[in-house]
Amino acid sequence: KRIRTMNGQHVSNAVGMDVEILTEGYWPKLNIPACNLPESINIAICDFRDFYLNKYNGRKLSWQTSTGSSEIKANYGSGAKTKRYDLTVSTYQMCILMLFNNKDTLTVKEIAQETNIPDAELKRHLISLSTARFRVLRKGSKGKGISGDDDTFTYNPGFTNSKRKVRI
Repeated sequence: KRIRTMNGQHVSNAVGMDVEILTEGYWPKLNIPACNLPESINIAICDFRDFYLNKYNGRKLSWQTSTGSSEIKANYGSGAKTKRYDLTVSTYQMCILMLFNNKDTLTVKEIAQETNIPDAELKRHLISLSTARFRVLRKGSKGKGISGDDDTFTYNPGFTNSKRKVRI
C-alpha cells in the first residue's frame, strides 16, 4: 500500500492519483453523467476532495469521468509465465477492466449496470478492449460488433504484448 501525506495527515490507499484542476471557463461542463467508479478510486477521490476543500474554502469540485485516463498494473498469464503490464486506458476502460477483478465473465448488461457508462460509449470501449490488436478481454460472440445485452466478455489470461507499457 502507498502511504502519502495530505495536510499533515497520513493517508493509506493503494491508488495513486494525479488531478488537474481547471475552471469551467477552460473546461466547460459536459452533460454526460458520471460513471460509477471502483471503490478504491472513490476512496482516493474523497481523500483528495477533503484535502482540496480544506485548503480552498468555498470551491466546488466536479469530476469529468468521460475525459480522464488511467494506468492499470495488470498481470496476465499464470504461474511462472505471469507477466505484468502497465495498461494506459480511458477512465471508462478502467472501470470496465476493474470489474474483472471479481468475476472472469460478464455480460454487456452486467457491465452497463455496474458502471453506468452510456450505451454507445460502453460498446465502443468494450470493442476496443477485445479487438485483435489488444485482446485484453475476449468477446463471446463472433464478428466485430456487439450482438446484444447478453453478449459476454471474459478476462483473457493469454494476453501478451511485446511491450511492458501498452496504450489501448
